[in-house]
Amino acid sequence: MNSNSIIRSLLAGAAGAFALTVVHEVGRRVSDRAPRMDILGMRAIARGLEAAGRPVPEDGALHRMALVGDVLSNSVYYAMVGAGAARHPIRRGAVIGALAGAGALALPPRVGLGEPPASSDPVNKALIVVWYVIGGIAAGAAHRALAGAR
Repeated sequence: MNSNSIIRSLLAGAAGAFALTVVHEVGRRVSDRAPRMDILGMRAIARGLEAAGRPVPEDGALHRMALVGDVLSNSVYYAMVGAGAARHPIRRGAVIGALAGAGALALPPRVGLGEPPASSDPVNKALIVVWYVIGGIAAGAAHRALAGAR
């Protein structure tokens, strides 16, 4: 993988991460019952700061920190749309997104972050996966556009 394809993949990953974050933020502002994966990020940061003996900021600052962390980590994750053959980046993005959504449901309790808020609601479980798929599709579409493919 040359430096141009790495940069293209990271930019595509960032596009997917921003799409996912926008969907999450719009969802949480529109509905009190929307999936709240940002809360898991806030829990992770708070626990890390507590373990390091550092003060935990108030919720607004903690939320902003979680959003930045989500965008950065999801950018790197969604950059995988550039891995492998150049064909089908959108399909690859959808698969990557579905795997991320499944992981977002399964992993938090296993790493000590508890259940995602309202995750017992089957609609929320589906929305979490769909929203991550949207991020993956956005990453795949951005990768295709950046590669100049039609």
